[in-house]
Amino acid sequence: MKYNCSLTAAAAAFLTSAALPILAQQGAASLIYETPNEFFATSDFDRDGRTDLVIVDKASGKYRIGYQLTPGVFSWVDCRPSGIKDIAGFGIGPLLAPNQPSLVFTSPDGGQINIVEAASPTAPGKPVSVSFTAAIGPNLVVPVDIGGVGKTPLADLYVGSIYNSPDANLATLLRNDSAQFPKLTDATLAGPPARGNRLSLKAGQPDLLCLLIQGDSAATLSVQDLSSGKPVAVATAADLPAGADYTAGNFGGSPLRQFIVYKPGDKTLRVRPVEEPQPGKFQFGKGQSFDLDQAVQRVIALNENGGNKLFVIFGEGEKAGVFDFDGTKAPALLQSLTATNNVFTCAATTPDGFIVFSQPTGTKFRCTKRAAAPSPSGRSAASLPSRTTTTLPSRTSTPASPPNKPRPPRTR
Repeated sequence: MKYNCSLTAAAAAFLTSAALPILAQQGAASLIYETPNEFFATSDFDRDGRTDLVIVDKASGKYRIGYQLTPGVFSWVDCRPSGIKDIAGFGIGPLLAPNQPSLVFTSPDGGQINIVEAASPTAPGKPVSVSFTAAIGPNLVVPVDIGGVGKTPLADLYVGSIYNSPDANLATLLRNDSAQFPKLTDATLAGPPARGNRLSLKAGQPDLLCLLIQGDSAATLSVQDLSSGKPVAVATAADLPAGADYTAGNFGGSPLRQFIVYKPGDKTLRVRPVEEPQPGKFQFGKGQSFDLDQAVQRVIALNENGGNKLFVIFGEGEKAGVFDFDGTKAPALLQSLTATNNVFTCAATTPDGFIVFSQPTGTKFRCTKRAAAPSPSGRSAASLPSRTTTTLPSRTSTPASPPNKPRPPRTR
């Protein structure tokens, strides 16, 4: 299935309480969210101290960045090519220059890995191919710091692959030498790797590798330390539902992360808090489970570096809610959202609240726009433009380049 080169329409929404601050640690790793058709992520691509947004279309391999050139204003550039189609793995890290986030993409069918520089709001970076012959079928790629001989200021690569024989699923560590990316080591995995991220388990601690290992009957959440040059398990949560997904945040002011695990289509949120029984030693606690009233499709932590909010998408995406969550009590609904002729796909924190991403029902990235209903605070939400439409008057979004074929905005 092929998509047009225009990414999901977006709408900004606001909370009745004080505005959520932008991510407190601009350089900190942020969760990458994945849907069946897209990846959503944030980073400071142009290094101006403000968090930017990126959306990746899996099928075409094209991506679109919203640069936050002024606080709260995102300028969306035209779609840019990654050089890879049918993307299964996506990551962000300093792969081409120290302290400069780049994008990395991979596809299992072509066995490709491409890195793209994203610093400029006006000039797209040229994809740089990484020769990957250590395994077959790379479906996951995470930029990580790997210790040992040859370590550089650049991020290295953890690559999960799924078409190997006799063991189908492998994890391979690649050293970033800015040239050949030689293999350091590999290890057999119990199932296909998924949802790879780089996260710290405690505020102020180094980032670790976090991923799910999917099995036929269960999934395992695994956190690994690569500082020795090899994967070392730090914390493991087994016996999770097969097909599970997760989000994470520091809820209730705790310096320790709390992971929220859920299976799309189920109503249950499973909270697995990180515990530190001894200094520097971590484990997953038993935690609690909470049932919501509707089947959950996706859960996003708003303001991951200290916030207490969850954005939950329900059903097929036609409904969503903002919940207050302190990590211990059941999530409390603060705001409900309903989509008309659209479905919600993801959300992201902004200086004034959060952005809600949506797409037209039954279509893939058509050139449409959406204006959300007024929020409880009385301020109307405004849409972001897709590539071929004009923008609605708004202080929260501006087009980065002139639209191709302007047409009147569609409102409801």
